[in-house]
Amino acid sequence: MSGYVPHILRHRKFFLFLLLLVSLTVFTLLWYEETNNGSLINWYGNFYRQIVYRQIYVRRSDLPDALRLNISVVVIVNDADQLHREYAIAHQTVVCYCILHAYPLVVLDLSNWEHQAECPQQDFMFRRHCALAKWLSLNPSVQYALFLDADMGVINPDHLLEHFLAKFDTELPHGGTIDMVFYERIFNGEIMAGSYWARNTRFAIEMLHFWANFTVPSRTPFRGGTDNGAIHAVFLDIICGQQCSELSARCLDLWANARDFDELRPYELCVRAILGARQQFRVNIGTSSSSGSRLKLSLLDDQQQQKQQQFDTGQVLLLTDFRQYWSRDGWLTGNQWSSNDFILHGWQNRRLDQPKFARWHSPLVFASTPSPNFGTNTAQLNCADAKTASFHWPYKESFIVPAEEIDAKIGAIVRRRRQEDLKLLAQILV
Repeated sequence: MSGYVPHILRHRKFFLFLLLLVSLTVFTLLWYEETNNGSLINWYGNFYRQIVYRQIYVRRSDLPDALRLNISVVVIVNDADQLHREYAIAHQTVVCYCILHAYPLVVLDLSNWEHQAECPQQDFMFRRHCALAKWLSLNPSVQYALFLDADMGVINPDHLLEHFLAKFDTELPHGGTIDMVFYERIFNGEIMAGSYWARNTRFAIEMLHFWANFTVPSRTPFRGGTDNGAIHAVFLDIICGQQCSELSARCLDLWANARDFDELRPYELCVRAILGARQQFRVNIGTSSSSGSRLKLSLLDDQQQQKQQQFDTGQVLLLTDFRQYWSRDGWLTGNQWSSNDFILHGWQNRRLDQPKFARWHSPLVFASTPSPNFGTNTAQLNCADAKTASFHWPYKESFIVPAEEIDAKIGAIVRRRRQEDLKLLAQILV
């Protein structure tokens, strides 16, 4: 009997060792699979019980003529094939939205554009802003352009562009009309370069040219985050003025030395610290900037410019409250959305269900990626009527949540980010 107990103990130890070995093996396989493929994460992230079609109530035709504006949606790409290869889901929603509400959709393919010589910037990210400026100057009847990155998709077509513009104008304390509108990205606080509003004015056109031609003072191959970094310098250069030149030099030094987006963030925070809590900026085109340059009116000589200067004051709005945005990064909430949302950013095919930064799960159900021919015959989309257009938004019901839930999630992200910002600023401003 005494020899029987050690025998049982040996079997028990062997069993425990075998159980531990199997557990470690399973854990390792799961870790490897989730790290490289993320099947469980994707299953959970894409889970839904039913497809939902939502009625589209808003009608642009119901707007009084005085409130119906000439607004174009502009998407600029380096190669038109990208829209079908990389941004198919996003672009289909934009196409259908524009057909439904009768907004002209303009797609500029810079690889096959007749005005290439007038926008010689080597970096596409800068060249696209020059292209928009040129397009605005060629289309004086257009009142506003909404510029969208190609990976932006309309999640909720029950919004009108005119409603956003009406809200923006109420932000001006002394009335008037806003020339350009930008917003602050939620997750890192940078000024968003991939979507903005431009009124078709001389000021907006000149500001776009100024941005497109901005010299990046980079000392590294990173090149300062290209137009992302440059838009902060544009705000600093034409809005800040001479009174903050010393601190702006420190910001620009951070920009020049940035080697990646993590190192770009201190520079962007430095700029935001100078700009302060202001959201409205009034800029004279002929005013000297902190670098001594001016936003010149290219169509006028100096004498004419002096006469026109009083009429060429631009107003720029920088939104910092996410509840006012027309667009946001969808992946921040797993692409869950509420009725307050309009456009979600980040719908790139190469990031769809992939274990990488900004991985996203589609809130829409498609049997497959939309046909590569969907954009060639827009009549086949049946988007002009709200009853048929709604079928082009086959929602996963699990992605639709109350506005309060989205606000709470994003609010928590903003609070964490601002705490991190304060720590970084303390290091920058010593």
